[in-house]
This record gives sequence, structure tokens and C-alpha cells, in this order.
Amino acid sequence: MPMTNAFRDFLAQITINEGSPVYFDEAHAHIGIGNSDADSGAASVRIQTDLQGTNKLRKPMTAGFPQRSDNQLVFNARFLENEANWDWREVGIFNDAVAGLMMCRFAINEGVKPSNQIWDYEVTITFAHGS
Repeated sequence: MPMTNAFRDFLAQITINEGSPVYFDEAHAHIGIGNSDADSGAASVRIQTDLQGTNKLRKPMTAGFPQRSDNQLVFNARFLENEANWDWREVGIFNDAVAGLMMCRFAINEGVKPSNQIWDYEVTITFAHGS
């Protein structure tokens, strides 16, 4: 899953302490779930700034998340009984509940979330050197 171009630029910005960035910390990070299975390849994912589905919802972090271990970040959010009750086909990591920056977006196939269930959803992001 490639990072978005906007997140690449964010990393460059914070490296030199430029501007006033909003971080992907416990107070700001959100997992977004949507119902679009459209994923036209890595190039299009990098330029996207939001989920592509007609149904989408961003949820804040569960207490204590995100977590970091070396080069891995773990994000976790809870979707309640009456939330996101559609076919889960895409996920993204954001630093705002509505606008903000999307770190990455990728296609998933989790099925339809029933209205009588609570789903805790966890995303692990691994940073690695390119070739």
C-alpha cells in the first residue's frame, strides 16, 4: 500500500520543522472505512485525498492508539452497532475527522458489517526502504 503524495509531502515538511502540521497522534488519527472497491493501481492511490465510496465514515483512535514499534505503526478504531453498516471495501488513515490528510488508502474485502455488531478495526503500517 503506497503512501499518498500528500503524506510524502507531510514527511518532508515535518523533517525540517516547516509549518504547523497536524500529526497522526491519538488526538487526531482516524481510520476511515468506505464502500468503494475501485482501486485503479498504485499511481491513482497516491493522488487520492479521501475514500472513494458513497458511504464512508472516519472513527477516532481507541484509547492508547496509535502505537509504534520500530518501523511499524498500529492504528485501532471501534465501529459501533449503528455505524458503517455497509460492505467494507476500502480503508484509509487520516489526521482529521472530516478533512485533513490521508496517509494511505487501500482496498479491502471485509464484507458487510451487521447493525447488531461492534467491530474493532486495526491497521498496521510498516515503513520500509525503497529499492
